[in-house]
Amino acid sequence: MAIKDSGSSLAFSEIETEFGQNNDRDLGEYRVSQTVGALSNQPLDTGIPQSVAVGSSEIKFSQFYTKRLNVIIDYHTSNANNPDDAKTKYGQANDGTTGESEGFWNVIGGFRNPPTDTSGTKTRIHVNKTIGSSKGNATHCAVRTGIGWTPGTVLTVEVGSSGLISGAGGDGGNAGKWTEEGNASVNDGGVGGTGTSGLGIQYEGTSIINNGSIVAGGGGGGGGGARRLEREENWGGPVYRANGGGGGGGQGIPNGVGGAQGTGGLVETYIDKGVFSDSDSVYNSANSPTGITNGVYRVMGSIASVDSISAANGSRTAGTYTNVSYSAQGSGTGATFNITVNGSGAASITVTSSGKGYVVDNTITVADGQLGGGGAPSLTFDVASISDEFTFRRSGSTVGTNLNGDPLIVGSGVGSKRYVRASTTGVTGGVPNPQVDNSPTYQVWRISEQEIEEVNASGNAGNSGTNTAGGAGGEGAENSGAHGGGGGGGGNAGAGGEGGNENDGGAGTTSKGGNGAQGVNTETPENEENVTGQGGLGGSSGAAIRRTSGITVSITNNGTITGADDATGVTAG
Repeated sequence: MAIKDSGSSLAFSEIETEFGQNNDRDLGEYRVSQTVGALSNQPLDTGIPQSVAVGSSEIKFSQFYTKRLNVIIDYHTSNANNPDDAKTKYGQANDGTTGESEGFWNVIGGFRNPPTDTSGTKTRIHVNKTIGSSKGNATHCAVRTGIGWTPGTVLTVEVGSSGLISGAGGDGGNAGKWTEEGNASVNDGGVGGTGTSGLGIQYEGTSIINNGSIVAGGGGGGGGGARRLEREENWGGPVYRANGGGGGGGQGIPNGVGGAQGTGGLVETYIDKGVFSDSDSVYNSANSPTGITNGVYRVMGSIASVDSISAANGSRTAGTYTNVSYSAQGSGTGATFNITVNGSGAASITVTSSGKGYVVDNTITVADGQLGGGGAPSLTFDVASISDEFTFRRSGSTVGTNLNGDPLIVGSGVGSKRYVRASTTGVTGGVPNPQVDNSPTYQVWRISEQEIEEVNASGNAGNSGTNTAGGAGGEGAENSGAHGGGGGGGGNAGAGGEGGNENDGGAGTTSKGGNGAQGVNTETPENEENVTGQGGLGGSSGAAIRRTSGITVSITNNGTITGADDATGVTAG
């Protein structure tokens, strides 16, 4: 503990107890001038002579009253990294050299090791190199005092002119993008990562003397949003997709990585095939034309009923036969049947799948082997009636079926504009001007085929931050009237990325990364098929200096402090 105040005589042994025993047990050997890191010409303690002064050759017992052992925690040598807090470094085992432990601590004078009880010491955490933090929570700190200091410890953090304590930069948010038809799971820009912090104080009354730099890790910029636009036209206007730009990484050590770009883009064009007629292509959910993933498809020639079933035959084996094999007259395919034979050999037919391409009076033939093989002639029956089946498909999934021309009512969303409303008059001679209506009284169905053109509508990735500045946000893409949002710049001072149409991302600031901008459009959109990707929020920056809640800290700043110096909450990092 510290040497007592004046008022009673001071024994040499008391000095030795505090500072350690020198080789000659000579008071004069306590004249010390030691350099540790950037701390040059250090005395045993303030006020103890370092040499024989001009006009005086004395070193006096009285000069040792109230003096303390000076311990320097090493954050300045090549071995002084930051996995441990300063209190842990203080307690590390000696490396065998009295008075110092490389990468842990130095004792001024070198006459003893640090005491377990720190209450009498003047402990100085000396930082004179670059030390960064880890990514994660804002409370992560590159250098921490640690906890467990004995009350009465005089604790100081001294940052030398070559010292840099920096939080880690937050990563930029990924750009909003469209990946494929109907898949907009990532259309919004990603949120920027949180920056972490520089110096964490966990001991009441700690003093900070900064001659270097203490810097907050900057928050990552938010990613720019994508835009999906279907342009307003009479029928099936083109659909454009444009992706956003990635957010810039925040400044720090390590720096924040720029957010990924939104890659790829599409232009969809729907080709109006007009009112259905017998010459139109025939598709169903199991047989869609190549390259078509959305649309309204007409299944023509579907079997609605059968007749002209062969007469009863006593050799026909009774039973129920499912999904029987058969041969069919004409070009029809895909129908399936269940056949029930009663005790007299009479057959009844159930159509289990209506198929396509059949016409009335097509004959279906089922060999007797499919019906028990009792020796009866083949069973035949004819197509009695046909229904036209309409199937609305979205993203490759059948979501509704209507028979006999009964209109399918579909809400908004991808593919919802695949039908038009018309009055009952004038339909046979042509279709009136199409109009969108999700609840039409009368409908005339059209078929539309989708052409997809791959275009370069990729936004740019965000730029990574550096040790001293946030990275710029990536530019948003432009695809005709669809424009991706620019990514936000990383904190500190990262520029926002340009949007596809003046929807630029926000610049990073000391306190946070810039927000990404939303996607926009410059052409008149339809009501159903448009999706606006929102820009991601910029991540918050860490603090330059944090402290445990409720404690006081004094700061003498002769260097640079970038970021808040009064934040609370300290964790490892």
